[in-house]
Amino acid sequence: MHDQTPSDLVAAMDPSRAAFHQDPYPVYAEARSGAPVAYVPSTGIWVISGSAEAEEALRDTQRFCNRYNLHSDYPLSDECLRVLENSHFTEQAIFNVDPPDHARMRGLLTPWFGRSNLSTKLPLIERVVGDLIDGFIDDGQVDLQARLAYPAPMTLVCNTLGVPVSDHMRLRELCDQWVALLALPLSDEDQIAAAHSVVELDAYCGQLLSTREQSPEDDIATELARSVRIGRATRGEAIAIIRFLLFAAHESTKNMIVHTVHNLLRDRPLWEAVVNDPALIPNALEEGLRFEPPIQGMTRQTTTEVTIGGVTIPPSARVHVIIGAVARDPARTPEPDRFDIGRPNGARHLAFGLGAHYCVGAPLARQVGRVVLEHLVARIPGLSLRKGFTPRFTQGGYIFHATWRSA
Repeated sequence: MHDQTPSDLVAAMDPSRAAFHQDPYPVYAEARSGAPVAYVPSTGIWVISGSAEAEEALRDTQRFCNRYNLHSDYPLSDECLRVLENSHFTEQAIFNVDPPDHARMRGLLTPWFGRSNLSTKLPLIERVVGDLIDGFIDDGQVDLQARLAYPAPMTLVCNTLGVPVSDHMRLRELCDQWVALLALPLSDEDQIAAAHSVVELDAYCGQLLSTREQSPEDDIATELARSVRIGRATRGEAIAIIRFLLFAAHESTKNMIVHTVHNLLRDRPLWEAVVNDPALIPNALEEGLRFEPPIQGMTRQTTTEVTIGGVTIPPSARVHVIIGAVARDPARTPEPDRFDIGRPNGARHLAFGLGAHYCVGAPLARQVGRVVLEHLVARIPGLSLRKGFTPRFTQGGYIFHATWRSA
């Protein structure tokens, strides 16, 4: 192993620092130019921030495996692990499986997120977004995240999965606990509480499969139940897939919407340009995905000793490929710290991944985001930020950069 990252930069890269999770981009810039591959002792994680190195790692599933993507970034207590024995916490799902099994699992979901199926979903998307805006349009002010950016994708993902509306809020709480166990340094007490939430969440997903075995519907849970019956997937895999989709599909879309709308409103002429020409919306969304990637980092584990970017990473090392750092690389994007909805190569980002693990739900996320922005500019063209508004970001490790509450 050889890593000569300056100690002050290593300290700045600690994701528990409030300054880091509020605005990680200056740290990314320093790391990208001075230590594109670095070891952070406080986390035990190797961080890849260089663009070339990131693309190499994401494409190489032989040396950078996905199997441990959904393991915790931090050591779990013995009691926490005992609780998790009653769950499918470490089961393979589409996100944490390597070829050839990855193709099998992806094949279970691809038809649900393809263009033909999404076209049938468009009336539902329009109705859900329209109804949500109806609920606050006359209020004078609104928490757009709570009233629109979160419930719209959550409702649509749950509809696709087969989850009743009445269960949405509880499932969100359980999913948040699961992700905290993955990404945050929790106390032993909080680890145990989160582990019990994972057990409850998996039990819910298992019951959903059982329900669909008896009462099939036109949804993903029914397809997964059928796949288990005919041997295309194990029951544990099906439960893990449902759990993963419940969180990943709505969280990334919510962040995309919130970040894009905020950056448009922050620079008023940009918002007015989109109001006057809604054809700019698709590129505005792509710029939102580049400028503030909903998922900041993607997890990998080395299968052997790897030398990348002139740095040698040992085998079985946990690695985070920082998409947020690549997004602001000036060698990749001119003036990367400027939010520019007119970029000619707006979709040239890694927000949805790269290679075999490119996000299967990306088309749905883009469609939901487009409909949300189309409704907002048409129905509330005078939308503006509350005076003095400053977004606050929750701690998300190297994985998330998500808004939490306003200041």
